Amino acid sequence: MRKVSYPFLPKSNTYLIPGQFWAIPLKSNKFACGRVIEVSKEDKRGFLAGLMDWVVNTLHLPKQLQEQRR
Repeated sequence: MRKVSYPFLPKSNTYLIPGQFWAIPLKSNKFACGRVIEVSKEDKRGFLAGLMDWVVNTLHLPKQLQEQRR
């Protein structure tokens, strides 16, 4: 599998993995979090994503998100 570098701007779902997450900028200058739930095997661009119940002021996220996942 190819190593993914960030920021990651996919044009297909080939390298998406359930559990991956990304920041979503909000109008309030805070950030929400989207997470890959499922990746389509039939459609090269299809995937199911969800929003986590989580908002922060800065983009120093990974450890906090991994803890939230449990």
